[in-house]
Amino acid sequence: MLLAKESPRRDSTALNAQRPTVSGMRACLSTVAVALIAAGCASGGTAESPVPGVTSILVAKHGRVVRSSYYGGLKATDRVPIFSITKSVVSALVGIALAEGQLESVDERVADFIAGTNPRIRIRHLLSMTAGYGRQLNFGETDPSALAARPLVNRPGTTFNYDSGSSDLLATIIARVTGVSAADYARQHLFRPMGIRNVQWPGSHGGSGLLLRPRQLLAFGQLYLDQGVWKGRTLIPAGWVGTSTRTHIRVAPRQRVTHGFGYDWWVETSEQPFFAAHGYLGQALVVYPGLDEVVLVTSSREDYGGTLGLARRVALKYAQM
Repeated sequence: MLLAKESPRRDSTALNAQRPTVSGMRACLSTVAVALIAAGCASGGTAESPVPGVTSILVAKHGRVVRSSYYGGLKATDRVPIFSITKSVVSALVGIALAEGQLESVDERVADFIAGTNPRIRIRHLLSMTAGYGRQLNFGETDPSALAARPLVNRPGTTFNYDSGSSDLLATIIARVTGVSAADYARQHLFRPMGIRNVQWPGSHGGSGLLLRPRQLLAFGQLYLDQGVWKGRTLIPAGWVGTSTRTHIRVAPRQRVTHGFGYDWWVETSEQPFFAAHGYLGQALVVYPGLDEVVLVTSSREDYGGTLGLARRVALKYAQM
């Protein structure tokens, strides 16, 4: 069962910049921080963030940019580290590799690509973070065999544990089946067709490390909203978009960003459904299919909790446009 949106495919090149029409700017200036955001006041790159630590807020509605606000000195041309949103890009690359025939199925054994892996672990387990490894946010270890041979704390396919090493293993698999690094594969099959040049992805690690401009990251979210179609060309199969953005495993409260997790996307089906890519320091790329909207919040705070709630308030502001 797929969750792909049943609607005519829109050309994502319609993601053109336009200044949002905002009423009540004087009222916005006199309100408290959260009210500033809720009212949708735009700002330039030198403005103070309306919420401490937030460095940009971008919104695409019906395929067009309706808000592009930068704070704390961040400029539209600056690249930002997107941290664990890198994982969602790796998920896209898996879908592309499947469509290209370089991978046969998400049910292939990881051990067939990386020696020493428990033979019960499949590619889909790495994508859904149910491989059975313990919870790990970051890794100094980069050797694929060492990552693959870690002891299991759960039976594969049964329990969600947030594990950056699983995404590093996916990047290794992509490199081994395509003959190029994950970064180069992304440049060839994803970023260049979208017009995104000079991508920086040091080390091609799957768990983190990619740098993009906020507008480029917003475009990646729009690509998923539009079922993988960009400029009339399918870059990611619609079936993969749907499969990867539906819930594959429920998430325990102690690890929760949302109630469910797909294939390297966080999934929420209660209230206003959305799927999101989420990264350290509060990076949040949130796609609302029901609102035909993509919201991006970038942040630089250690205590990054709350950016998904901020994204929701922003989304609801533009819901009636």
